[in-house]
Amino acid sequence: ILSLLFSMTSLFGQIIVTEEDEIDQPMAVHKNERGFSISLASNGIGIGGFYRFAMGGFSYVGINTEFFVLRDDKETDIAFNTAFGPQVAKFNDINRFFTVPVNMEFKKRIFTSSIENNFRPHLMGQGGVVFGMNFPNTIIVEGQEVRPDNQYGVSYNFVGGLGVDFSTRENNFATVRLQYRFVLFNQEIASKENHSAIEIKFEIGGLL
Repeated sequence: ILSLLFSMTSLFGQIIVTEEDEIDQPMAVHKNERGFSISLASNGIGIGGFYRFAMGGFSYVGINTEFFVLRDDKETDIAFNTAFGPQVAKFNDINRFFTVPVNMEFKKRIFTSSIENNFRPHLMGQGGVVFGMNFPNTIIVEGQEVRPDNQYGVSYNFVGGLGVDFSTRENNFATVRLQYRFVLFNQEIASKENHSAIEIKFEIGGLL
């Protein structure tokens, strides 16, 4: 009888362990990613796209391309009302500066085993080339209109940031990331060499 009870207890224990093991545990999301982005920088705004390949250790390697429209440091918009309706006047609007960064990127998920799949914090690093183009506005010099020469430049840029992915559907996600972009040209373009900036990036993407 004791042997029978012992056997039944052991079998019951195995059943309990097996049932616990079979409880569905959420699988960590780790697939290729692609999507579009909008960046709000301290000196302008940018749009872009990306594609990332899922690698081991919940990391990604990918490529990122963006197009930025940047403001002058001292550019100011002043709104006022007139008889013809609201108007906006620009002051110190000298340059029309655009940049196109083309970067390789490395993304690493963190806290993968302790946070739900629909909230995925990550670290991001990027590096690559950046193309700069400046088409200055006409300025007044000694009472005469002068159109400065257009400027072009190529340099490097590096990005580091911390963000979070949010699952919106089974294979879709949205991202918010705070990042810093270091950009330094070897000669002045749009009145300065250093065009580094803090950015808040928003991404909408899909998993493949």
